[in-house]
Amino acid sequence: MQLVKTATRTTATALLRSSLSISRCSTRLHSSHSTGRPSPPPVHSLLSERVGAVTVELDDGIGDVQDLIGTQTDTHIDMITFPSEYDHGTNYESYETLEGRLQLTASNIMKWLNYENYDVSIILTDLEHQTSHNNDAFGKNSPTDVLSFPSLLSPSSSPGTVDDLTVEFPFTSPSDVNLEICSSMMHLGDIFLCPRYAEYVLACDLHSHPLPNYSEWTSAGASGTMAETRDLGRRCDILILHGLLHLIGYDHVNGEEEKMTMEALEEMAIKELKL
Repeated sequence: MQLVKTATRTTATALLRSSLSISRCSTRLHSSHSTGRPSPPPVHSLLSERVGAVTVELDDGIGDVQDLIGTQTDTHIDMITFPSEYDHGTNYESYETLEGRLQLTASNIMKWLNYENYDVSIILTDLEHQTSHNNDAFGKNSPTDVLSFPSLLSPSSSPGTVDDLTVEFPFTSPSDVNLEICSSMMHLGDIFLCPRYAEYVLACDLHSHPLPNYSEWTSAGASGTMAETRDLGRRCDILILHGLLHLIGYDHVNGEEEKMTMEALEEMAIKELKL
């Protein structure tokens, strides 16, 4: 199972947010592996009725869903060779229905996390582009299943914290509210999902085929439930959950306590949302 990574990504949204020059403080989401899901973050009264948006789009340079699927052996990525006994055709339908599925999944997860006022972008990408993103962000010239790029986390953020948007809110009345600026302020970040790599890991699990450098990842990544499921769509659902938790400050690489907290929250969401 691959480690999900979190980084800061410069986007048009991030640039718009930075141009506001709004000072913010982090707000603690009170949670632990024993206390349950996060408390709602502070939301300004002018935005309390706002309905967040989940967008699912294809990465730049990818024309359609078929471009995500690839072939039985993706030779342009040296480390990706599917087990010979794997039936490549078993997951075509999962790709065709992925966009709508992930939009609904992410919306349900964000509501469960008390983040239904916020926006998030899910970008579907292929092995080659995901390798490039991984290399640019982390210096790793290899693909991975999902990467998270938060917009509302500062370097000093503690696990489970986001920027408090009620501090020095730039608008004073409903008539003043600029929807474009509010959308940029309420954007949790971007999640880059590579379903082809998720399928590769699934194929390796199905046929006991070792992943390259597998020992690196044995104690990291999404919940144990994902390792047990044999359905690609469900694995992608769980990866989106994992990526969303990263966007609101959870992590699993900074100590056992944080890891336990994140894993417990994942398992709770999987059970309650029936992912």
